[in-house]
Amino acid sequence: MEVTKVYKDLDITYGELAKALIRLNFKNNSTEKVFAYVNQKYDAIVLLPMKKETEMVDKAQFASISFVLTGKGLINEQDELAKWVEHYRQQLKKGATV
Repeated sequence: MEVTKVYKDLDITYGELAKALIRLNFKNNSTEKVFAYVNQKYDAIVLLPMKKETEMVDKAQFASISFVLTGKGLINEQDELAKWVEHYRQQLKKGATV
């Protein structure tokens, strides 16, 4: 069994995770207590305790989400979600609209 970890040990915020999931055609079904994103086509759901969008997602939870999304075929490799966040941050620094 392979150890799952987060690409470049990145800290990912709830807001960044939400943007990445929306990019993968997840729909936001969150409530005031639960961060919930659903992709019915792939029968995939991401459930976490609700936090502020600037708070960090637990790395183990993020790694698990990446693992599941890879298994369901939503992303090609486990690092893809974190790589997208890294790219998103670079674009923001350049002043690009993402």
